[in-house]
Amino acid sequence: MERYPRMICGDCNKPENIRDSRGNSVIYENEDIYGGIVSIHNINGTNIKGNDYYCFVKNIACYAQEARFGGIVIQVL
Repeated sequence: MERYPRMICGDCNKPENIRDSRGNSVIYENEDIYGGIVSIHNINGTNIKGNDYYCFVKNIACYAQEARFGGIVIQVL
């Protein structure tokens, strides 16, 4: 996409491929209907909310951000 030239592909953008810096599974969601972004880390089976937007997708450093019209975009750093 022109607006997000380093966006990861749909096959890579699956929860099982996205990890935080500690190796935990992480997903990103909009905070509420007005926007914002929150990270949700699965640590030992417990979901913990945070605000860490750096992640690794298949061991490649990436960054999650809020998309222009809502939703989340993950791009390679």
